[in-house]
Amino acid sequence: MEDLFNPTSVALVGVREGQLSVGFNALLNLVGHGYRGRVYPVSPRIKELLGIPCYPALASLPEVPQLVMILVNHRKAVDILEECGALGVKNAVIVAGGYKEFKEGRELEERIKKICSIYGIKLVGPNTLGFANVRGGVWPFFWHMKTRPGSVALLSQSGGVGLTVAHLLCEEGVGLSKWVGVGNRTVLEFADYMDYLATDDDTKTVGLFVEGTEDGRRFFQAARALARVKPVAVYKVGEREEVDRAAQTHTGSMAGSKVVYSGAFRQAGVVEASSPRELAIALKALDMLPLPRGDRLCVLTFTAGPSIVAMDKLLGWVWKIPSLDRVAREGVYRIIGQGTPVDVNNPVDMTGPGFLPEVYVPVARLLLKEAFDAYLFLWSWNSNIRMPVEEFLMLKGETDKPMVVVILGVKEEVLGQMERLQEGGIPVFLTPEDGALALGFLLRRKRIMERKGWLT
Repeated sequence: MEDLFNPTSVALVGVREGQLSVGFNALLNLVGHGYRGRVYPVSPRIKELLGIPCYPALASLPEVPQLVMILVNHRKAVDILEECGALGVKNAVIVAGGYKEFKEGRELEERIKKICSIYGIKLVGPNTLGFANVRGGVWPFFWHMKTRPGSVALLSQSGGVGLTVAHLLCEEGVGLSKWVGVGNRTVLEFADYMDYLATDDDTKTVGLFVEGTEDGRRFFQAARALARVKPVAVYKVGEREEVDRAAQTHTGSMAGSKVVYSGAFRQAGVVEASSPRELAIALKALDMLPLPRGDRLCVLTFTAGPSIVAMDKLLGWVWKIPSLDRVAREGVYRIIGQGTPVDVNNPVDMTGPGFLPEVYVPVARLLLKEAFDAYLFLWSWNSNIRMPVEEFLMLKGETDKPMVVVILGVKEEVLGQMERLQEGGIPVFLTPEDGALALGFLLRRKRIMERKGWLT
């Protein structure tokens, strides 16, 4: 699979002029993302595109390309694929749909399988936006995707859902290592990609969007092997019969029983989300945070309401929020003042004095020494009050326990603080619910690792 994701040369068959052309956008993505290999646009009608010489046919190229992206219609694409095989091409992408998802296209899809089997071609798709090796700068991908290099890999059966999750991660400040639109999975299945990602040094965490699969046993085995070495989170669609029919006409896959899939995910050690947003939050948490040693959580705030909202969610994820012992309570009172009219407990609400960094930080440091396994720090943004960003980073350096920060504010106002904290390894969320959700997924991964005996 290494030649697929890191080809030294790429040919794009079916490029055309004009920004509305799929082929033009694919070429623009490949060149615009700094691809260092050789690029060969193939078109019998165009001599040059984006300053790059075009070739009339694959056979006229000066070399056999390591990867061919096929950007023509569904019937012609099969003929081009056969030509690729005859030339010795070993990696290809077919963008067009119109195969097993339609009755009339099933014969064409069988022909694709046969060609790839005869010539040993690894095929992404068909019916896909393509893929992106974001860390490697390889983008045989024909649509717009805003992201940054990171360590999360996404495998998606839907281009649109895959883009949604990628953009949600970008909003959360999380980048990608790989993005793959698996499409119809005619040749390369989910399992093939998961097997590769298990040993991919650029990838720490893997996210999946699944409509359905025909080879459930192989999917399960690959997911279990991957989840043993890297966190895996999945969003599986298909709770209703109507969704099953829609999935069939989308990528030709039966959505299948959600209950059966959920049971399989649990057995495989995969964390399951219930929406694209939940999947993004799970991936952010699993990618950025170490696992807690236990399930005792401390919440620190100077505004009670959001901490109560977080507590409600956290208890649902089976976090324990134990009360402070007498010594810790007395320590907090010494910092915030004995006369502060509050009953200090957990969540630790410092009320008025807590918004001062010289109060918040010493209390946080005191709590880090207590017998908790993770921390949720809530800060209510005020542009007139300095947020102790550097102090938070210093506190992180003093412990190996997971820390999550929630900033109650408008993203445009707090973006600088958010980015600085996340650069230092502290995930930041803008609502108490999202912070609690992140910690919930983290604890679920911890429980999986314990149950499976995977912790070293």
